[in-house]
Amino acid sequence: MTLPRLLMLVAAAASLTGCASLGGGNAPICDGRHRWPANPHGSTLIAAPAPPPQPQTSEAAPPSGGGCA
Repeated sequence: MTLPRLLMLVAAAASLTGCASLGGGNAPICDGRHRWPANPHGSTLIAAPAPPPQPQTSEAAPPSGGGCA
């Protein structure tokens, strides 16, 4: 290929790829819908009550045989 023919090919490729990126459609509407509450009816979900705490035993575990003492 000669240099002028190669330059014409590069110019045509550049112009075609430049036109392919234009006009991506309408932009998204920022109406805050992503921040709307997940529960639109306002009903409240009630969580189950927490179980009462277990009494702690005062028995200490015997020391194990190993360790650095």
